[in-house]
Amino acid sequence: MSYVIFGAPSGVGRYVAECLAAAGEELVLVSRDKRDATAQAADLFYRYDIRAKAVALDLAEDTYDFVELDSALDDSQNVSGIIVTAGASFENDSIGSLGAAAEAIMRINFLSACLCIEHVLPRILSAKAPVIVGIGSIAACRGRSRNVVYAAAKRALLSYFESLRHAMEGLGVRVQFYQLGYIDTNLAFGQRVLLPIASPQSVGRKIVENLKRRSGFFFYPRFWYIVCLLLRALPWVAFRRLKQ
Repeated sequence: MSYVIFGAPSGVGRYVAECLAAAGEELVLVSRDKRDATAQAADLFYRYDIRAKAVALDLAEDTYDFVELDSALDDSQNVSGIIVTAGASFENDSIGSLGAAAEAIMRINFLSACLCIEHVLPRILSAKAPVIVGIGSIAACRGRSRNVVYAAAKRALLSYFESLRHAMEGLGVRVQFYQLGYIDTNLAFGQRVLLPIASPQSVGRKIVENLKRRSGFFFYPRFWYIVCLLLRALPWVAFRRLKQ
């Protein structure tokens, strides 16, 4: 079996790739910088003796050239999984100071996931127990004064995955979506948070453990489910006092 990982060399994607390689799976590693993906592929081959192909694809671009990805997929075993872990946030992501960054934020965190999944989807429909995995954020729980477009993009991604899950029902394709809390990556660097920060290693392990299981939407760590319920239930008069 073969898995395509978008955003493979960094953060959660790196550890998803490592866990899959340890299980002997073939991988297609997609990254903005092919040097990163090539180094990762060589490392996984050396440590786990698995086939891993590096593909360059800049998710911030206006248009995507899938030629290199298609070539890697044509030379792979049957594709049985699409895992989209790519994401990015910008410091100036607030009302009144977005500028041109807004489009890049939406493209990286939402539109690219939709287009990449749509492109690879026909290749997994005939696979045995195929799966599609997406990564969201608790930032999408409710409106906020920081990371405004990032949160909006993740909320849009949640809606897309709900539609994707509905469309795949009855076709044998499992759809899994993770709404992550604070993770120890560059997205959380320098932030002062009151709740525990999870490691990307633990997220990667959890995603791979669940690949053979049912479709579903998951919070990780799980306590964020309760936190988000409480935030959604807060009346505006109380919620407006919170600064996120």
